[in-house]
Amino acid sequence: MSWIGWIILAVICLAIENFFPQFVFIWFAISSLVVSFAPYFHIPFSGQVAIFIILGIILLTLFRTKLAKRIQAKEHKTNINALIGQTAYVSEISNNTIRVTVDGLDWKATSKQKLSLNDKVIIKEVNGVTLEVELIS
Repeated sequence: MSWIGWIILAVICLAIENFFPQFVFIWFAISSLVVSFAPYFHIPFSGQVAIFIILGIILLTLFRTKLAKRIQAKEHKTNINALIGQTAYVSEISNNTIRVTVDGLDWKATSKQKLSLNDKVIIKEVNGVTLEVELIS
């Protein structure tokens, strides 16, 4: 196959990867791009196919899990879970009920420590609509 056939195959592999992003076809696209140089070295078609398959499998086994972990590890906290790690201030303490203010919003909170009004706390956990907080010393 001429070099243009391998380039077309690379584009097809990239298109498939775009629709089904599992980090599988991208390695065969790269393999196809590498094999597109094989006709210049007069490698027969069967050798080109062998290089394509072997290189694709090697790239797949070496890099797929590393790339997938790197991309999927970037988890963004959303909604209420974004509050974890933020600081808040105790705005009310009455009848064993603690209220804290976070970014101008009032939340019910619990704490294992004794808190006082206007104490600065850090949000450690979210349980439903109740924040678990700890005193910042």
